[in-house]
Amino acid sequence: MNFVELSLQFSESSALRLLRADTAPLIAAVLHSAFKREHCPVVPESRLRTLLQAELEDLRATGTFSGNKSAQEYLVEWADDFHGYVRRFQPPDDDEPAYELTPDTERVFQWIESLRPRPYVGTESKFKTLVHVLADLVENTTQSVDVRIERLRAEQARIEKEIADIQATGEAPVYNATQINERFLNLLDTARTLLGDFREVERHFRRVTEDLLVSRKSGDISRGQIVGQTLDAHERLRVSTQGQSFYAFWEFLLA
Repeated sequence: MNFVELSLQFSESSALRLLRADTAPLIAAVLHSAFKREHCPVVPESRLRTLLQAELEDLRATGTFSGNKSAQEYLVEWADDFHGYVRRFQPPDDDEPAYELTPDTERVFQWIESLRPRPYVGTESKFKTLVHVLADLVENTTQSVDVRIERLRAEQARIEKEIADIQATGEAPVYNATQINERFLNLLDTARTLLGDFREVERHFRRVTEDLLVSRKSGDISRGQIVGQTLDAHERLRVSTQGQSFYAFWEFLLA
């Protein structure tokens, strides 16, 4: 990380551009209301325009906002190639255009959320997660059959002891309120991050689709070649690091 890299990032990143904008509070407030408050991944244009218009009228009435653009003008600006705060598209089953957040805007919301004061910082569940991931990594990178069997038997012994203890005492240990809250907060943080990751995965897949559409419209390529490019692109996605992670998630979800 140096001055040149940071200068380039500050000039090209939509997330940093949003945070540096004079209208950043307006953008974040309206988009959060439209997408996050009601957990809507896609919002029709009329709905987003209505929310923005109402917000503009309230702010102008109190003298806290002086921008003179209309709600529609702001939406066009937020969705253009330079700003890229939202993506405007035409749903296949609807006559009205719709909007969705871009990965950069998702990151902005994650960062703003991280600035909120927390009643406490949970460490127990995070440390246990860290230990579990490390143990899983060690176990599933060890090719020794004896080591794997030894670990499985140790886990089997632990489970059998837990069963015996519950049968002997008639009680099953449970988390207390603090432990439950800590794990639930960590779950929310992970879910928010995962949502942002999905936006990024979608953008990767959309780029491949756009490249195929460009090839199709060029007129210099046959349908057979388009099919071949499609299959090749699908295979490249599947074997890439991004693709392997996504398809592993998808198979787990289906299972």
